Amino acid sequence: MNRFTKSCAVAAALAVPALANASLQVEQLAEDKVVITYETAVAATESGRAELERKIRQVAERVCGSQKLRMAGTLAQLQENRTCYENAVANAMATVEKTITG
Repeated sequence: MNRFTKSCAVAAALAVPALANASLQVEQLAEDKVVITYETAVAATESGRAELERKIRQVAERVCGSQKLRMAGTLAQLQENRTCYENAVANAMATVEKTITG
């Protein structure tokens, strides 16, 4: 089987090429950028994609900030965190889908 891997960076409201490998390698590039490396064959399976999405959501929260008011501190900060998080997850998952479907 051809083992093709991709990387994706999740940044403050932006995600660029990402996919997963069996162990989902995560590398912190900067305070606001993280790369997740994965195998496209694994991400093409239902369970692989679910695991990749879970990891993307974890990383997006770490980069964008807490999704809980108590941790965010203010409603304005919470809204900013949520917008960042939603955009990062949506962009990363769109990139995954595009890469898998070719």
